[in-house]
Amino acid sequence: MSRSPEAIQSRLEWGWQASRKHLFRKTNAFERVLTLLAEAEFPLTWTQICEATTIKKQFDPATIFRILEKLERTNIVQRMVFRERSSYYYLAIPGERHTYLICLSCGKILHLDQGFPLTEVDREVEEKTGFADVLHQLQFYGTCQHCQAAPPIPVSQDTLEALPEATD
Repeated sequence: MSRSPEAIQSRLEWGWQASRKHLFRKTNAFERVLTLLAEAEFPLTWTQICEATTIKKQFDPATIFRILEKLERTNIVQRMVFRERSSYYYLAIPGERHTYLICLSCGKILHLDQGFPLTEVDREVEEKTGFADVLHQLQFYGTCQHCQAAPPIPVSQDTLEALPEATD
């Protein structure tokens, strides 16, 4: 399922308005990063953003990293870290929910916002605390069906012998 053109445009407009409040310059690199995040169905890594066809070979990866840092500092973008994996970035649009199921083996991400009563929880948090535009990050971890079905990776006898002995 991909985002509708209307949804992408709405997300992009939110990003432009939020960035104008912080006096961001509308450079080509900034515009492409924001557009890519507006179109994305799932959080993206810095590498995925740098490798996108609209960005690759046109902008320095350090420039992309600085843009992401600036967007994160101003809460336009949220960064998530899935265990020891890379950081993932997504637009932090108020009202959007970000609940994910992540495979511990391959890193596959599923969006779980459908059917979870977290909107009510967010509203209750706002009412009880006086905070506005409450966002949340919730991640579940497991092993996807593909990884469950994959045969185990064979380990050589040399590898086993190289392991340190266990001590009690």
